[in-house]
Amino acid sequence: MISDGVNGAPALTEADLGIAIGAGTEVVIQAGGIILVKNNIYDAVIALRKQ
Repeated sequence: MISDGVNGAPALTEADLGIAIGAGTEVVIQAGGIILVKNNIYDAVIALRKQ
């Protein structure tokens, strides 16, 4: 699950892997397992390839 808004926070906590976009709200950043620093969704692909 990838999210940047408050509505996505519950799904991030329940997902097998939660990715928060760093430009999002503090709630989402706290809920994400991976936080993308830049506001670029393609960084999620790069992060997953490095694991």
